[in-house]
Amino acid sequence: MARNVNVMISDIVPTGGTVPAAIYELTFEATWTANDGTPQTRTEVERFPHLVGWLITNHPQVAKRVLTDLCWQIARVKYGLDDAEDIG
Repeated sequence: MARNVNVMISDIVPTGGTVPAAIYELTFEATWTANDGTPQTRTEVERFPHLVGWLITNHPQVAKRVLTDLCWQIARVKYGLDDAEDIG
């Protein structure tokens, strides 16, 4: 594994371009127990043209963290710093 590697990734910015995309759907369901002991549940269906666009639009800070980590891992494999199997 390489040492002393510095990688800089810019902010995500819109380019103004658009492409037709299929619409995807995810169902989020959370269950928990409230402080008073009662069971709680919440279910929501999210629809988006593609996950990256939905993430950037609705959760930009999360998107930056997730995409930065993903780009970092891809770059390390692409430039031979890590094996794909080592990324976890």
